[in-house]
Amino acid sequence: MESNERSDTPCVNCRKRRLKCDRTKPACLRCQHAHYDCEGYQETVPIRARAQRADRSQRGAGRKPTRRYPESVTGTSSSDSSRGTSSLSPPLAVSPADQSVCVYLHNYVPDDTIRGVHIIASQIVHHATSNEAVRLAMSAIGLAIMANMRNNPRLLVDARADYARALEVTNTALRSKSQCLEETTLNAVMLLGMFEVISCEAPKSLENWQKHIGGAAAFLELWNTRQIRSPIGMQLFTQLRTELMANCLRTQTRVPKTVRELSKIVQSCRPANDARVEDLVDLIAELSDLLADVKDNGLPDPVEAIGRACDIDTRLHVWSLALPPQWQCALRSAPKKKGNVISELSYNDYYYVYGDLWACNIWSYYRNARIMLNLLIRDRLLPFLAIQPYPEWKPLMEEAKANIERLSADVLLTVPFAIATQYASFQRGVNWRRAGGCLGGYYISWPLYVAASVQPPRSPLREWALGQLQVLGSSMGIGQALLMRKVLTGELQAQALSVYDYCHSYYEDGKT
Repeated sequence: MESNERSDTPCVNCRKRRLKCDRTKPACLRCQHAHYDCEGYQETVPIRARAQRADRSQRGAGRKPTRRYPESVTGTSSSDSSRGTSSLSPPLAVSPADQSVCVYLHNYVPDDTIRGVHIIASQIVHHATSNEAVRLAMSAIGLAIMANMRNNPRLLVDARADYARALEVTNTALRSKSQCLEETTLNAVMLLGMFEVISCEAPKSLENWQKHIGGAAAFLELWNTRQIRSPIGMQLFTQLRTELMANCLRTQTRVPKTVRELSKIVQSCRPANDARVEDLVDLIAELSDLLADVKDNGLPDPVEAIGRACDIDTRLHVWSLALPPQWQCALRSAPKKKGNVISELSYNDYYYVYGDLWACNIWSYYRNARIMLNLLIRDRLLPFLAIQPYPEWKPLMEEAKANIERLSADVLLTVPFAIATQYASFQRGVNWRRAGGCLGGYYISWPLYVAASVQPPRSPLREWALGQLQVLGSSMGIGQALLMRKVLTGELQAQALSVYDYCHSYYEDGKT
């Protein structure tokens, strides 16, 4: 028998599916007619409430008026829709002052149905309600996303104000013996680093990002075994490690010893099939050591450098072949259906598909690592071929060049899937959108930049890659992607975002 009682808010299912709910209790009629298990009603609690009460008590009458942003700042343009990107709109009915937080949550945080290595919505909301620095950092990121998407400098000013306050609160926590060991403090530091990537307008932001990531790595030295073994501790560590190791490759520096030691503990806690993936950490750490030796001229013998590079490259290839089936990837041809998202995003109707976003990220960094190894091999072979063209050197050079071209193309063919994880299915429809795609775009940006760097100038793949960087910047709000695009088009010097010296010298006048 139907009840006449009605809720003040939509049910959880209708809110997720962005449908109009009839609000009948105990279960809405829309869910019943669609044969859904109605999850009931959950009142919305503004995420800023607790922190705002604290602010009022501290600042009193001197507090500035609350910012209010019209709903239009998060709207979607027709060009965004044609590219298959999402609208950056808050999923919850909250006050305009909280739109920035919701923009971040909806677009960069997986919902609770997507389990894995990333922090999920309920976890980060819990952190935000108990930690002012996390909340302010989330707001700063959301404002920066909207500023980039709408090309609105005023929003970026507000974003930097929230960032400055978050930095101040975080620094206070780091000076506290108790707070410096809390998961929320590490989360705040990582979010501050993410803000620098999102808001990036100049190379200085990259330096600030490095400082935050380096600070977070030093923070880990204070953690004990219990903290790293907790579910959220493992998630935070895994996310931090991804960014830290990418930075080590970019700057040709060594992976900190603490990170390698903690990785062993994390590996022992993972299921057997997931633990095999952790072996990639040691291989990339070896590569970082090799690049650091070469950069510091600690490896003057080019033959030794080539030998070490070939050995690591071979072991990386063997690692990829031995992955369990759920971690493997497959090349697919995109269906030519109208409104199919993957067709809109794919290059020449082809793309790679993966089990989930984590697998996608792992394969991207694996390919980047091998690109760098083969660039190093090529660079050390050039003098030999010029002076002493031994027969054995030429095949090795051809193999290195073929690996670079194939691996970079594979990274570019991964971009559609990384972005398309935004969608519940690849076919547009009532329930076609969910959080994740912007996060995929965030993690694919560096691999995309490296892969585009070694494509021939004005080639179709390079031009397509430039277009994808534009999508990441203007439609997903990732400011650093726009800076990368400027480097690749020659508007900025390569040193502004140097990822690896040989990338920028790989093509000279379009020739290797």
